[in-house]
Amino acid sequence: MGWTYFTGNLPTSTLLSRCLDLDKIADGRIVEHSHYDAVVYLACKTEIGTVGAVVLVDRRAGETGCKIMDETVCPFYYQCPAEILDLLTEPAPNSAAQRWRSKCRENLTPAGNGINSRDPDLAYIP
Repeated sequence: MGWTYFTGNLPTSTLLSRCLDLDKIADGRIVEHSHYDAVVYLACKTEIGTVGAVVLVDRRAGETGCKIMDETVCPFYYQCPAEILDLLTEPAPNSAAQRWRSKCRENLTPAGNGINSRDPDLAYIP
């Protein structure tokens, strides 16, 4: 899926709900989330188990956009924290997802999640 934009400066929780509705990666069921800059990492419940997803967020000129990629496309964003990775169902859905998980684990800080943080705006995602 490419970028999807909405008019207005939407809260991140609203943006993710709308984008998940369009993309159908997780049928809108987010188990856990974390963000690093404009990248949101998700653990999403699906019919095959809990999978990882990356959401890029862009805000400009009165619009808010997102791009959702699930782990099966091995997104080029590897700052997913351990608390998300530990929730994902094993085995990974395919080799690309396994590669993404491995690269994320390689990038973990010694504490396991030192560079990532929870976005309080995302606390209300259903």
